Amino acid sequence: VTMFNTGAIMTTQLACDYLVFPDEQYVLQPRLATKWVAGSTPDTWTFTIRQGVQWHDGSPFTVDDVVASFDRITDPKIGSAALSAFAGVLSKGNVEKVDEQTVTFHLDRPYGDFPYLVSAFNYNSVVLPKNYQVGSFTKGGVGTGPFILKTFSVDQGVTYVKNPNYWGQGLPYL
Repeated sequence: VTMFNTGAIMTTQLACDYLVFPDEQYVLQPRLATKWVAGSTPDTWTFTIRQGVQWHDGSPFTVDDVVASFDRITDPKIGSAALSAFAGVLSKGNVEKVDEQTVTFHLDRPYGDFPYLVSAFNYNSVVLPKNYQVGSFTKGGVGTGPFILKTFSVDQGVTYVKNPNYWGQGLPYL
């Protein structure tokens, strides 16, 4: 939520996922979202959320997690670095759960590149559990990504294990 350096970003991206992720040509590919479309008005975007994904603790990933994640990072009181990217585009409280697999973002203004703001291009926009407490990431067990953080030491390093329940077919690979 508040990462701002390369070490924090790389540490987080091994354990967490984004709604969408750019490929090597910078074309957005599905991750936690399987589909996204601009709404009937130019200031809404609707995302279909991948089903069957589990958090590292085994609990199910839900639309509620997406809503809570974006409410958290657009909350000025939290201090997320993502807030500057969302300024004038998405405000806290403007993410709506439509149903169990659909979420709609009600933007402050039309923004055609909005899907890029929920990708790794806006690195603080990783999706975290709805009950996530800011600052608890380094305790481990948080994320839906290909690796589970097991130990973290500021001065020595990080240890991960493969996520046996990772949703991505054939992934992770190194």
